[in-house]
Amino acid sequence: MNAYDAFSLPTGLDKAWRLVRDELAPCPGRGGATLRYVLGSAVIIVNSMALQVPFLTLALIALFFAMQDNYTLSRKLTFLGLVAATVTIALSILLIKYTIEFPLLRILGAGLIAFGGIFLLRTSRPLAPAGFLLAFGVTYAQSLVDIINNGETLTRLMLWVQVCGLHVAGVVILITFLFPSTRAAYQLKVELGLALDDVIGQLEARRSGAASLLSLDAVERSVTRNQRLAAFAAMDDPDWSRDRGRHLARIATVERLHLAASHWIDSHPAMPDVGEAQTLANLIRACRDLQSYLAQSLDPGARMGDPGDQAFRLEVDLAGGQDAVLREMAGALKALAESETAPAAIDPPAQEPLFRPDAFSNPAHLKFALRTVLAAMACYVLYTAVDWPGIHTAMLTCIILAIPPLGMSSLGGIAHKGLVRVLGAGLGSALALLATVFIQPRLDGITGLLAMILPVIALAGWITAGSSKSNYVGRQMMFTYALALLGRFTLTPDIPEIRDRIVGILLGVAVYLAMAMFVWPDRERESLRHTLGRLARSLAALVRAGQGWGVPGVRAVDRSRTECWSLLRQSRDLQARVALEPSLEDSPGIANDDLHAGFAQAQEILRAADWLQVQLGQADLDHGPGTEKDLEGVREGAACQLDRLAERIERGPESSFLPEPQGFPMDAPRAGDPLATLRTLHLHIAQLGACLRAVAPQPGKAS
Repeated sequence: MNAYDAFSLPTGLDKAWRLVRDELAPCPGRGGATLRYVLGSAVIIVNSMALQVPFLTLALIALFFAMQDNYTLSRKLTFLGLVAATVTIALSILLIKYTIEFPLLRILGAGLIAFGGIFLLRTSRPLAPAGFLLAFGVTYAQSLVDIINNGETLTRLMLWVQVCGLHVAGVVILITFLFPSTRAAYQLKVELGLALDDVIGQLEARRSGAASLLSLDAVERSVTRNQRLAAFAAMDDPDWSRDRGRHLARIATVERLHLAASHWIDSHPAMPDVGEAQTLANLIRACRDLQSYLAQSLDPGARMGDPGDQAFRLEVDLAGGQDAVLREMAGALKALAESETAPAAIDPPAQEPLFRPDAFSNPAHLKFALRTVLAAMACYVLYTAVDWPGIHTAMLTCIILAIPPLGMSSLGGIAHKGLVRVLGAGLGSALALLATVFIQPRLDGITGLLAMILPVIALAGWITAGSSKSNYVGRQMMFTYALALLGRFTLTPDIPEIRDRIVGILLGVAVYLAMAMFVWPDRERESLRHTLGRLARSLAALVRAGQGWGVPGVRAVDRSRTECWSLLRQSRDLQARVALEPSLEDSPGIANDDLHAGFAQAQEILRAADWLQVQLGQADLDHGPGTEKDLEGVREGAACQLDRLAERIERGPESSFLPEPQGFPMDAPRAGDPLATLRTLHLHIAQLGACLRAVAPQPGKAS
């Protein structure tokens, strides 16, 4: 028993503690990302201090936004940011030149440009960073006019921003280029290696008769991350893109092995006999060979001679043993060895459109941009009326809160970003206050300054390199801390700056959240409902996939399985945002424990459907007394249940939510028989329907 188990916390504190512990836990690549943040920040601080380049804090926050976890995304954001910054500075200078004597025209002009930037942020995923920079930069520039009412000084400051941007761009590109771990192919190699470690661990446990330790959550995280990294790798390396078919086959093989290993989660193995032990040893050796092969073939810049020569090392004798999981693993490895010599042609990845399909037809985008600008202008009026220009960050907060989480600027996403922004600003301000009072008066020189700044930047970098739930906390903490301590080229304490920033952030969050709740609110409840419906239909497609088998059937199963994992991840992300949507009504919630249980049931359906495909694909496996007609009938019944579930989630009444499983030709199918798997599948579908009952529209209400 550890120290944590020695006492119990209240439920709320226990959940908070577990959340913090999970968000700060080490994960692959997190240490390297933290090192890059610290190294880049140190270079920028030293250069800016030595050359007295202004906007040091702006350079640091730009570094934290531009330096992503892979080189491709960092390069893309840096280039797009430089272009957007140049356009923004030009527009800001023109706006200040012609409207500095006319405050009303200046505010209206800045609002119009910000409106265009927010509209771009909302409707164009490729150009979203440029839209944000345009709106943020123009808003920030016009807020400076009230503090520095001198056109020449403001123009010089705007030009220094361009120098600052070039400085950051050079540092980001150089550091990410020098670290091989920032390459998407390298990260994919690491991720696939970790998945194979799980598989080998399962095989070792099976050989020793130990219990399984692999969870479906680990499989889900691995699959969704592999999809993302494969897309970035194709963007980064033309050679990787040309061999995309072969690479996708390798990824699918690892995912197939990973999911196959998860079928031992609920089993209680006995010690294997001699034949099965030999099969396990052969599979362990083959998986280790596959790890070595992937480490070479996915290495950035590596060029294999003859892929077939390398692939044949995976083709070992795996005959023997009647365990279906072992046979599935052997089949996956054999299929990969065959595909390496003659990979099937695959269509190139579809190009992402510049704008969303409904960009110019859906009025919600215009309403969102207008609402954001109105919230920013309301903050401007408030801090101008009380003559408190130090809290001008309230207006900038409104622009920052408009950044869409995962492509959708919803009420729940806004509430989440507001919460993490306040939390990050509070942590940064508290650390800055402690450093200002107790550390800063005792420092002298750049060495002492770096000793005070870099540890906090390392902590902020560690948080930033985490999940999307909390990474903005790190960026905001670093920015608030740096603004208080690096706003000038001296070690003079600036406590009022800390106070003003906190007040401005709180005001901006309150104003923008109020506007988001009462002025054209964007709620994602219906989006969650439709995504869950798509998930149910995708699970039905997985149940039906593989008919006829052969290579086309295997590929159909792989595609359906990947789509199911992706939709399950999307549903989880949507649910997390819907849970944060504030509401003044006592409407039935859909962000409850039942929905979390529904996600677990969806995982089990996916696993059962995959296991069914494994059993049906092994032609020589004894299917028991049930005929093929019986199997197909019950199988189609399960798929139809999922289709009806999808329809009722999207638009059906709650009554008669899901029929009981019917159509089994026998009451007690044998263990290991496909009919037993189908019965389990039907039961999980019924439980999923019960869990998602709260998601279905109420009788008499429109969807």
